[in-house]
Amino acid sequence: MIDTQSLALFVVASVALIAAPGPDMLLMTVRSLGGGPRDGVLVTVGLVSGVLFHTCIVAFGLAALLAASPLAFAVVKWIGAAYLVWLGVRALREPIAPLDLSAAPRRYRARELLGQGFLSNALNPKVALFFFTFLPQFADGERAPVAAQIVVLGLLFAAMGFSSYAALSFAVGRARGFLATGARRVFTRVSGGVMIALGARLAIAER
Repeated sequence: MIDTQSLALFVVASVALIAAPGPDMLLMTVRSLGGGPRDGVLVTVGLVSGVLFHTCIVAFGLAALLAASPLAFAVVKWIGAAYLVWLGVRALREPIAPLDLSAAPRRYRARELLGQGFLSNALNPKVALFFFTFLPQFADGERAPVAAQIVVLGLLFAAMGFSSYAALSFAVGRARGFLATGARRVFTRVSGGVMIALGARLAIAER
């Protein structure tokens, strides 16, 4: 369906994109530190759901609406920016006590963690526009329907992202002992400030 050269280029580009720090990685890291690998993996599942959401939008051409309609882009942009700022404020206000590693990690509801991951990704219109310009570059209309190829590429990207973030969740979660004191406090506060900054940046972003 997709030629080998294009697929290899897609994998290389995807690895670079997944490794680049951003709000999704930040959210996963914060949750892994707070609740251990389980929480990080659940957030990762939510993030991957957001990736699949954007893949479906691109595959069926609906992302063109965001590129063509200033109003649609503005609505999604402000919702996404507000959500990032809200996550940042929560991180700044969250009490950070030294971790009692002899006790069980704080247990968040799975639904809440999945929702946070999904909304963090799905409510970012720049991700939708990025997928709209990124995925079609590797699809060849002469080989198979473009929509089917985009779905395959999106699934591959999601699988790569999940495996990478899940592994990082376990690594960060296992490092909670090292970050059980002041280091965790500093990281959480800095992460909150970065999320607010990312939300502000998204709010002023142009189409």
